[in-house]
Amino acid sequence: MRCALGYMQGESWKMNGKEERDMNLIVVTTVEEFGFRHHMETKEVLFLFEKYNIIALLRSQYGVLHMMDLEEGADFAESVLHGAAV
Repeated sequence: MRCALGYMQGESWKMNGKEERDMNLIVVTTVEEFGFRHHMETKEVLFLFEKYNIIALLRSQYGVLHMMDLEEGADFAESVLHGAAV
């Protein structure tokens, strides 16, 4: 499995340290919240998110998600997975 935080090739040079920490916080909080909501262990959530590319999607939505409540990441992941009929 790739790095749980899902760094994309060449992505880290585009953001400053605070943005990267914030992005990582969004990913970690989303994994924890999603697992809590669905009674899943962290490794199960990471496997599911890896399968459906959720971590990269979360990171790509940083511009919006960083201005919202941290639970919004889990809402976003649920909507993506619902659209994939999981």
